[in-house]
Amino acid sequence: MTAPVSDFGAGMFMVVAIGRGAAGTAVVLMLGLSASARAATLNATATTLDAAWKAAAPGDTIKLSGSFGLTRLSWKSQTKAITLDLTKAVFTNTLNISHVDGLKVVGGKFDVTSGVTQYGRAVVVYGGSNIWFDKTYIVGVGNQQGIAFNDTVKASVSRGTFKGLYVGVALTRVEGGNMTKNNVTAAVSDGIDIGDSHHVTATYNSCLAGNPGAGVHPDCIQLWSVDGRPIQSDNVISYNNAVGPTQGFTSFTAGGGGLRISFLHNTVTSSYPQGVACYDCVDSTISYNSVKTIPGSRFMTNINVIGGSNNTMVGNTIGVPVGLTKSPDIIPNTSATVDSFITLPPVGDTSESSGALLARQSLGATAGAGAVPEPQAWLLMLIGFGAVGAAARRRGARAVAA
Repeated sequence: MTAPVSDFGAGMFMVVAIGRGAAGTAVVLMLGLSASARAATLNATATTLDAAWKAAAPGDTIKLSGSFGLTRLSWKSQTKAITLDLTKAVFTNTLNISHVDGLKVVGGKFDVTSGVTQYGRAVVVYGGSNIWFDKTYIVGVGNQQGIAFNDTVKASVSRGTFKGLYVGVALTRVEGGNMTKNNVTAAVSDGIDIGDSHHVTATYNSCLAGNPGAGVHPDCIQLWSVDGRPIQSDNVISYNNAVGPTQGFTSFTAGGGGLRISFLHNTVTSSYPQGVACYDCVDSTISYNSVKTIPGSRFMTNINVIGGSNNTMVGNTIGVPVGLTKSPDIIPNTSATVDSFITLPPVGDTSESSGALLARQSLGATAGAGAVPEPQAWLLMLIGFGAVGAAARRRGARAVAA
């Protein structure tokens, strides 16, 4: 039998009957519990944050308000995460989180439009584990990164907004991560970088209205390995969307390619050649992606799987380019064990005369999930919907456009 908990100001106690003695009387144990065992909410400004950080216990919430410059939070480990509520805070310099285990950062605006921060980033995370950012807003002028993780275990960013930055989110040597429902706009370079990392998932993110700088190689989500380090592995890029002057979802040859990389159900409408790319990938899956070329682009946007071995490609769709100002290069692809493509009508072509709508209905070729038609379906398409363009389905080696 357990008695109710009683609260006596600074402390409380719990009475628990655990049995009976030889005379039949109850043996009672009184457990003293201090008020610190309960989660607390601590309010802090820039001048009181250090004290609040030191006092915070596992499960506590620290609510920040006001303006913050360079801010450092370090050396704290708890099994139940501390919540850092930034919904009423504005940062104009870097938030540095170092060697912290268990932290959820909610909300907050990071205005780095001055172009000058301590670390060239709005937020840096060094080491630590179980760090999660949710609904973070970061705006810059093209020369800063948003959130950068380094040597972190289980790094997550969700529902964030990253505007006018050089890179939105950067992961370096991360083990386990989740990037989901983030929006990157007007990036000078990349949306999300995942370098030298493993077991990272990126889903339902978007990159829009890119603003690539001179000589910059922009990608919505880019992965890579590093020489002398284990090859990046088990990263999944799925259900993301990229529109505008940016490459889509890519993993290139730097550091040795990738192992068990998955690009699934992503959509790209771009003026750059690499819609989806997996170079020197091994045991990887590149399937059900849809890429289209913006009319009048210099390059054809394509799906390129070059080198590597034992890769699978099923149900990808590639739009027919319109008005290219440069003929697309053809690169032989010999790495895919199954290679299926459906050629879609040009971007913006919805006229009945083109057969676009009928072809889509017949083949189930919707954005992000293309069906793989049987040979009879191919024949019907070629006869009945000539305006859609011929598309070939072959097993084994295939040539694709760069």
